[in-house]
Amino acid sequence: MPKYFKREMPDLRGTGEKQYYYVMRSEGAVGNAELVRRMRQTYRVMGEGEILGMVSTLVRTVGEVLADGYTVTVDGMGSFSLALGLDDYDASTPEQHRGGEPNARRIRVRDVHFKAQRKWVRNIDSQCSRRLHRDEQGERNIHCPASTREERIKLALGYIREHGFMRLADYVSLSGLSRTTASRELRVLSDDKSIPIVAQGRLSHKVYVEEKK
Repeated sequence: MPKYFKREMPDLRGTGEKQYYYVMRSEGAVGNAELVRRMRQTYRVMGEGEILGMVSTLVRTVGEVLADGYTVTVDGMGSFSLALGLDDYDASTPEQHRGGEPNARRIRVRDVHFKAQRKWVRNIDSQCSRRLHRDEQGERNIHCPASTREERIKLALGYIREHGFMRLADYVSLSGLSRTTASRELRVLSDDKSIPIVAQGRLSHKVYVEEKK
């Protein structure tokens, strides 16, 4: 039975008004074995090895097409696209780029973005909503994010210094905030000249880096 938590949103603007958001409770991770078992309930004429082979071939082919520079759309599901970033700087690398710049950072694939089709999301919602229940038992332990704003800034800077940049999804994981609240707070932080965190890129390709002074 799918369940969700109700969380209180931190009062970043100091209005004193309580606002809430809702988070799905994870029931665990499902891998290829369980996917194959469920698919075989529909395609009984196919063996588990054949279905697993199809899944593996799909994964490999999507990666190959993305590497060729295309966006991949799986009809009825959504679209995959690549996100680029800079490689970690290495002063020992003798690599030279155009213009004779030594030890230049290399552009590399940092992530794969996925955008779900609305029809697929509506279909999942119709299956889930009829059985969705609120889990009140664990809510008192996750009422608020685990850190203060100052602690979140330190966590963000530490992550950026280790990885070179930070995405919104990374900040959500670090801070414990909802995606909406994390996005709002990052916008405030990047606009604050006293905090060395600045935004680069836009929309799904926006990242946050440390401003070098």
